[in-house]
Amino acid sequence: MIRRVTLFLFVLVTALAAAATLAVAADEDYAPLDRQGPPLSVPVDQLAAAYRCHGDFSSPLLPVLFVPGTSVTVDESFSWNYANAFDAEGRPYCTIQPPQRTQADIQVAGEYVVHAIRETFAQAGRPIAVLGHSQGGMSPRWALRFWPDTRAMVEDQIGMAPSNHGTFGDGCTAEEPCVEALWQQSPGSAFLQALNSRSETMSGIDYTVIYSESDDRVPNESSILTTGDGDIANVSIQSICPGTPWGNHLLVGTIDPAAYALVHDALEHDGPADPARIDPAVCTQLVMPGVTVDLELANLVQLLLAQGLQQVPGNPTAAPFAAAEPPLKCYVTAAGCSATSGSDGSDGVDDDADGTGDDAEAGDDVAPDQGDLPAPGGGDGIEVTPQAGGTDRSATTVGEDALPRTGSTTSFDAVLVGLAIVVLGAKLWSAGRLTR
Repeated sequence: MIRRVTLFLFVLVTALAAAATLAVAADEDYAPLDRQGPPLSVPVDQLAAAYRCHGDFSSPLLPVLFVPGTSVTVDESFSWNYANAFDAEGRPYCTIQPPQRTQADIQVAGEYVVHAIRETFAQAGRPIAVLGHSQGGMSPRWALRFWPDTRAMVEDQIGMAPSNHGTFGDGCTAEEPCVEALWQQSPGSAFLQALNSRSETMSGIDYTVIYSESDDRVPNESSILTTGDGDIANVSIQSICPGTPWGNHLLVGTIDPAAYALVHDALEHDGPADPARIDPAVCTQLVMPGVTVDLELANLVQLLLAQGLQQVPGNPTAAPFAAAEPPLKCYVTAAGCSATSGSDGSDGVDDDADGTGDDAEAGDDVAPDQGDLPAPGGGDGIEVTPQAGGTDRSATTVGEDALPRTGSTTSFDAVLVGLAIVVLGAKLWSAGRLTR
């Protein structure tokens, strides 16, 4: 038995070392960290229409930008929980709603994040925090990676169950197409390799990764960040509340009191969240502060339906299915965009009346030469390749690693969340918080 374990560890270390060597070469194919970001391709009026703010920005509390996950709107995600909690404490916040319920090309969604970071920073007059769940916890890193000007505008990047290295069980293939965002969140995708190239984190930004050891969609080894010059804390909710019933992927970002406590700790202190500062009494709370009791069950059902409907033939949530991953924009590559295509992958012609070029039709149809880029990976399992080029900060990670899993999770999601709804309803009923 000991010999088998020793052999397994040897093979694992050897594989990781080989992967690290490959990653060094691959990193050279992507844009340098300090290269100026491209002009935004989304028309200014569309960016403005997707952006809203609430509260008094003269408040001393750190302003927050909400970013939604795949297949849900920002209101479905945050209006009935975190927005209420922030309203109650007087914390200003802004929201964005990328197109097609955030199921389309994440490279485009990233431009909405760039615009929102700039606008919220300008309104606050100081660096802000960015908070998101699932894809919404990962996609702001695309903005920070390829638009360096946004880095000085962000103090905290907080991800709840973020899909930093991919989601589990989507199984996108040409025969079984997915929405574009799911292709891009498949482990080993070209998008994820570009996102994590050279450095996962950036200097001057505090990164808080909140994950669940029993996450059914994003295994914790996919969420955690380890490289770069950012100040990183990877914390599992089970390290705060062992045996929590809210370990499901959806619930971590909506009602879990331990996740909220970590979010609030990160917002209230310098540096990322520190689990040592969390009061254990949080584990006795039924749900996080701010949850609207009479609406929370309906919202959970609505979220579940939205995530389930994206897998239904015909896709009732309106985002088109794709037979392959969208190509990377040319600004992602080390070579960059040609002079004729424009720095954003457009045709180089300014179609914007104000001359800013912000609404040039950029890159949507531009496929850079990816011959030298790593090919997208496949399979249902999570493969985490060590990232090179950035400094390993020995990031703080609190909680146990989950075992890799394989197979589809659509039905598993439904069962878990359905059970959670029943448990939550029963608890609220017994506590007298629902009308009998």
